[in-house]
Amino acid sequence: MTSDGAPTLTQREFFAACARALGRRYRPLPIPSPLARVVLRLAVGRRLARAGVAFLTGENPYSDECIRTELGWRPPISAPDAIRRTVAWFVTNEKPGR
Repeated sequence: MTSDGAPTLTQREFFAACARALGRRYRPLPIPSPLARVVLRLAVGRRLARAGVAFLTGENPYSDECIRTELGWRPPISAPDAIRRTVAWFVTNEKPGR
């Protein structure tokens, strides 16, 4: 989950928000972790594949609790709005194959 304000987002909710921002229906494809690890190992090293599978199947390991507590920081926009804006930027600015 992310901790950047209510409502918190699970990985599934994050990917669903990305799909909505693209105007697509979210269709999760359950893949067993061992199979995902093997497929990722074909593209990257073993250690990175393990980390990638852990990230995709687990929750967000990064927290903003420290910066909130120590500096009183709060995100300027909501997570769903940030996802929508980020996806829109990539669609506009990123070119396939670059």
